[in-house]
Parts: sequence; structure tokens; C-alpha cells
Amino acid sequence: MKRILKHLGLVFGLVLAVGAQAQKPKLVVSIVVDQMRADYLTRWADHYEGGFATLLGSGEVFYNAHYTYAPTYTGPGHASIYTGTDPRYHGIIANDWYQPESRDFMYCVEDADVSGVGVGLDPNAYQGKRSPKNIKSTTWTDELELATDGASKVYGFSLKDRGAITAAGHFGDGAFWLDASGFITSTAYMEELPVWMQRFNKKYSPESYMKGMWDYSHDRSIYPSTYTNAYERAPKGAASADFPYDLTALYRAGGIEALKATPWGNQILVDVALTAVKAEKLGQNTAGVTDVLAISFSATDYIGHATGVRSHETMDMYLRF
Repeated sequence: MKRILKHLGLVFGLVLAVGAQAQKPKLVVSIVVDQMRADYLTRWADHYEGGFATLLGSGEVFYNAHYTYAPTYTGPGHASIYTGTDPRYHGIIANDWYQPESRDFMYCVEDADVSGVGVGLDPNAYQGKRSPKNIKSTTWTDELELATDGASKVYGFSLKDRGAITAAGHFGDGAFWLDASGFITSTAYMEELPVWMQRFNKKYSPESYMKGMWDYSHDRSIYPSTYTNAYERAPKGAASADFPYDLTALYRAGGIEALKATPWGNQILVDVALTAVKAEKLGQNTAGVTDVLAISFSATDYIGHATGVRSHETMDMYLRF
């Protein structure tokens, strides 16, 4: 799991433009798949449908990609993608680090000076006290906002706060991450959730995604012969790493953390992102400038840490993209 592109994952810049290539793109969709290894593209290539198959067939794949730092964690990985520089410059050197001045640890997007924003969320709860203040450089999404005098719309979504915030940067219109009550943000971006997000949280609760079974999406014969091994850890909410799983039972035992380690953790991100595109009219900016939709898929990281890179769970999650 500690190879090239572990936490940088696979970054797809999907530029949706109309007309000649010289025109400005109307919407840039930036996708990061957390903990995606480069070999996942080829190992399961024969079984991909749509998604990765389309990108492999019609897109560009850079096999000789490298980065010049060691800690392949979510925080420094995403910050490097969106700043275009290394941790020594952007300041996000790990997910957490020790601060000699305070003699305590600092979380990469921690900010005691902001408050959480969400339905039913205690403003002082640690889940919402998050901001981009520890990012010491601008992001390319920041530079877009500066270049358009704030006319561009920039939104970041992830199950993880650090995945959304590093994408939205300092000047983004919104960064949203998942909590037990739904998607939340902080006063670093806004004072209250947009109406469309409030409606989404009310209609699509995290629990509503955890119904039925997480079973094989493809014929069982294409998966590795061993369905579990002694080194696999049980996903949140499960008694053991025995695939398939009863989603209702997983949620009952593991709550929101159980959802995060299933393909439905990816699905809720897709659904909220599409809701944002429609509600904010992303790609239809009346100022004639480019908008950005940034999505960091985190479920792949949660299940990868639990069951490993050769598990049926990990393979099935990627085949469902």
C-alpha cells in the first residue's frame, strides 16, 4: 500500500468544454480516489465498465508519475495535488504533526477559531472546527478565484474534511464533508448551509444508503480465490472480514463510520456533487468563467486500510466505480 500514488490516488481532470479547444472550459471536474494504486488500473482493466474503462480508452494515463516526499497520507497528498508543490512549501507535512511551541499535536485542517456549520451540529464540536488556514500556499482553485475576481464557483466534497478543504482552498465557495447528520462545513466558508444542502441532508440521510446487502457486483469467479485472510481487519460495524455484508447490520453496529468503508460512501458523494451542479448551475457561469467541482472519494481508503489491497472488498469497490 506504500507505493507510488497511494494517497495521491488517481487524479482525473475532466474538462467539460463546448466548441473549440481554445475556449475556456465551463466546468473542471477534479477527482481524487484516495489510496488508489497505479496497478489498480491494469489489474482489473478487463472487468471495468464505463468509468475507468472510458478513461483508459479515451483519456491520458501517466505511468511515470512521481512525487518528491515520503508521507503518502491523505492530507499532504491532496494538498500537493491542489497546490502543485511539496509539503515543505504548502505546510501540510502529514495528517497530524507535533508542534514544539504548544507541545501538542496539530491536525492538518484544524482551526480553533472557526465553528462548525450543519443541521443539528454543535458549533463547537471538533468535527466542524476545520479550515484551510494551515495550508501555507495558494491552491490552483484559489488562483482561479483570484484570476476571476471571485466570479468562479469552486466546491469541494469528500467524506473527509481534509479531502474537501484542501481542494476548495482558501477562497472556495464551499467545502463539505460527511458527519453523522449529513454533510457539514465550517464558518471558514459560510455561516449556514445552502438551502439545497439542507434539503439533501434531510432527504438523503447517511442511514438511508445502508440498506440491503453489499454482495459481489460481478461473477464470483473473477475475484481472488481466497475471500479473506488472517491479516484483514473487519470493516467498521462488522464482526469479521467475511464478504459479503448486511448493510443494515453494519450501520447498526458502526454508524457513519460503517458507511464510509462501503461503495455507498462513494455513492452519497456522487449524489451530493450532482445536486450541487444543478443547484449552483456549475458550468453555466453567467460571468463566462470556469467553475470547479472537486470530489475526493474516501471510501477506497477506509476499506483499503481495513481489508488490504487484494481483498474482495477492495476489488468490488473499484469495479463499482
